[in-house]
Amino acid sequence: MSYPGIFSKFRSSGALNTKLLLLIICTMNPTLELVFFVAAVLGFLLSFSMMAQIFTSRKANFFMGLVIWILALELLFSWGYHSGYNQQANAFPFWILLNYTLIPPSVWLFVRFQTDDNFALRRWHGWLFLPFFIE
Repeated sequence: MSYPGIFSKFRSSGALNTKLLLLIICTMNPTLELVFFVAAVLGFLLSFSMMAQIFTSRKANFFMGLVIWILALELLFSWGYHSGYNQQANAFPFWILLNYTLIPPSVWLFVRFQTDDNFALRRWHGWLFLPFFIE
């Protein structure tokens, strides 16, 4: 059985060599840039739709939306790195918002909302996000 094209070289005993395939994919900068950018846009849309649910009874989704927002920012930063946007002189510094100290309190509050039916936000829960605002 023959496999024409670029992948024919990387066939070994009927299984595709995944390491070489990943190497090929990672060297295709325009494709990788597009994947990072589309994934970041979809991540932002998903995170904003989840964060908008803070005004409903499903408040746990707000905190998962914060985690997805940070991951979407990371994807956007990766897009900027591969496309060269981050090195431009007039680039908007969106990487300033990339702060991982937002993830632990968000995950903790998400889990608390999901596991405890009587859990309610208190004023002191805002202190959990203090490292995010300091940095």
